[in-house]
Amino acid sequence: VIHLLLMHQANPNTLWSGHSPLSLAIASGNDLAVAELLKHGADPNLPLSGAVRSALCAAVSTAYEQHRTTAQRIALVDKLLQAGADILAPVPLREGQRKAVGTAVDYAYYKYYQDRRIAHTPYHLLSAPEQELLGTRRSLLEHVTARLRQRVSLKEKEWDQEEL
Repeated sequence: VIHLLLMHQANPNTLWSGHSPLSLAIASGNDLAVAELLKHGADPNLPLSGAVRSALCAAVSTAYEQHRTTAQRIALVDKLLQAGADILAPVPLREGQRKAVGTAVDYAYYKYYQDRRIAHTPYHLLSAPEQELLGTRRSLLEHVTARLRQRVSLKEKEWDQEEL
């Protein structure tokens, strides 16, 4: 259906209730739709409103983790980055009256720490499924942090070249 709509000039960057077609495909776990949308010009950096701030934020959000394995979530993050998602793009974070601006990686950690049971309970007190969930979340956080470091290193090299 998505392919048919895109072939008839549907806009892959239309916003609806704060979501884009790309963020909805990510949230629902539809990787075929994600690939089709990216192939037809969906902007992975399109700013979204509401709880999800970008496609990259949707990919790392704990709210949508049940649709993919850790390996699939990591592959999705990499696919978005390859499609031009900017891991350094500013992402507004808000909790009550407190506001901050970070990156998609900050958003991932923010979402991780909102789950008080998993993030703040000693490991030995977690059930086996909770321990597994903690491990998968940490793997994703480590991956996006490594990708952020890579991007920052590239950016610093660009700045160094500009100074020369």
